[in-house]
Amino acid sequence: MIKYKLSRNDSVLVSTMPNGEKMMLDIDQGKYFALNGIGSLIWDELTEPRTVNELVEIFTARSDADRNTVESDINEFIEQMKTKKLLLAAE
Repeated sequence: MIKYKLSRNDSVLVSTMPNGEKMMLDIDQGKYFALNGIGSLIWDELTEPRTVNELVEIFTARSDADRNTVESDINEFIEQMKTKKLLLAAE
């Protein structure tokens, strides 16, 4: 399991739409991104740095899905967000 803490990239401006989705603008890259429901919920949980395990615990408690499914989905989301430089990882 990934041990580092994840945090939001401060150069990303975020606006929450009425349907709960997030529209994001990365100022450094000059690119827009959108987060759907679960992505928005994960983003909301990152108001402070958290480990993947902390996120998995939070979302396993909130859903009917098994822990392995939640962990796999969160890891996939995090890797995409790190690749786009919307999330940062630090030890």
